[in-house]
Amino acid sequence: MPRVISLDEKPEAVDVSMEADLSHHGLPKLIGIIDLVRKGGRIVDFKTSSTTPNPEKVEHLHETQLSSYAVLYRDAVGKKESGLELHHLVKLKTPKLVVSSFPPMTESQKTRLFRIMESYQEGVERRDWIPSPSPMTCACCEYFNECRKWS
Repeated sequence: MPRVISLDEKPEAVDVSMEADLSHHGLPKLIGIIDLVRKGGRIVDFKTSSTTPNPEKVEHLHETQLSSYAVLYRDAVGKKESGLELHHLVKLKTPKLVVSSFPPMTESQKTRLFRIMESYQEGVERRDWIPSPSPMTCACCEYFNECRKWS
């Protein structure tokens, strides 16, 4: 059940850097920073948005990131996370907080994450890539002009 974080809640971890050696899966090391781990191993990621997140799309849009956090957590702690949450601060005239709650990562989500990683790794090794424009990725990409010329 999603719930707002109370002022007296003590987190297990805040802005913690984690690494997972995935070489036994034929993958490179996974590195990430988890925003917050709540009591009981509940992983939280904070987001800002100018629109209210669509409940039907939010899990799909963030599955790769949330699955990555679950893999990092499991590798570091040695146990399964109790769940995952997205806390969206929606910047409207009257700001609001939208909390989306998800169960622990499933085996099929883990498989999907590893297949995505394999695909990217193979593409890098072949020096092959396909642009995937988005406001977030393009905002800080140093290859914007090259990407625009891709065909």
